[in-house]
Amino acid sequence: MKQDQRTKESEDASVVLSSLQQIQFLIEQSLKASLDEVLAAMNDFSSHLDHMEVCSGPESPLTACIQQMGGKAERIGLHNNMDLTTSLGLKRAREFCDVTAPRYLASPLLSWRTSLNVFGTSAEVML
Repeated sequence: MKQDQRTKESEDASVVLSSLQQIQFLIEQSLKASLDEVLAAMNDFSSHLDHMEVCSGPESPLTACIQQMGGKAERIGLHNNMDLTTSLGLKRAREFCDVTAPRYLASPLLSWRTSLNVFGTSAEVML
């Protein structure tokens, strides 16, 4: 009886481990796809961005409006794995800003000084 219980527990542990490995694989693939998307966006810029919207969603109207008017604008947010509350997300956002050198930064969440200190940019900040 105890042997059967141990075998069942071992099988259950194997199933859980397999599930965790699948989840880890899916997360890694998602992060890689997001990073590839960001890198592709970086390569698409032949010149500096006109506008960078910080802490925005993937469909924010401000950036969409600037793009519709012919401006070059991008967003930094959770949707592209640039979570400013994590060191990795902050690093990715800094690198993205270094490459794209936006003329303007806009964020509803960051103060003027925080924006300039976080991104180390000479961009003007729009609140």
